[in-house]
Amino acid sequence: MEVSELNYRFDFNNLAVNLDEWLTGGDVGFVVDPVFVDDEPSLYKITTDNDSGDDAYLHGNEKFGLVFSINEEGGATVTFEARIRLLSATNVESWFGLINPLITTPVASPPNSTGFFQTGGNWQAVNENGAAESTDTGVAPDTSWHKFTIVWDASDILYYIDDVLKATHSTPANFPLAPIFIEFIVQTEEGASKTMYLDWVTVEVT
Repeated sequence: MEVSELNYRFDFNNLAVNLDEWLTGGDVGFVVDPVFVDDEPSLYKITTDNDSGDDAYLHGNEKFGLVFSINEEGGATVTFEARIRLLSATNVESWFGLINPLITTPVASPPNSTGFFQTGGNWQAVNENGAAESTDTGVAPDTSWHKFTIVWDASDILYYIDDVLKATHSTPANFPLAPIFIEFIVQTEEGASKTMYLDWVTVEVT
């Protein structure tokens, strides 16, 4: 599929996980379900089981992969945004953004990806396409709602948290090498479950 323009938004306010658009997984005991939190209209929660190293993930179904190369599209711009909250900001590891192949555990720089990653420190802006690049955003994980944004074109990848620019990376040549999917993943680093809440996500290609 050739994609030159796309405007995709998903509000996580369904009564059940929409399996036409999303796939779920993780270690035994993981939960991905709609919930109401702090009087917010129905959100999704991604929750691990309670053994250290357990993870849980939600990723876009194949039909919502962005099947294109930024270079072939003559300088198109991709904007990814998501509103996210962690239930606990300690002993938790997480990654989210655009990626392929999909991952089943958080890693700092998975192949063919651009996103945000954290493990016991500040959020890192990361991308990888043969060589990894990572920038400390200076923003520590907490339990408040935050908007994370990635704006990517043929020259640069810009990373924002709550509309404040935190990092700028040069776009790797021929990135992406394969169709790109949305993914959210969380892992516990202690004997207690960890949860990521999702309000909405958008991907716009112009």
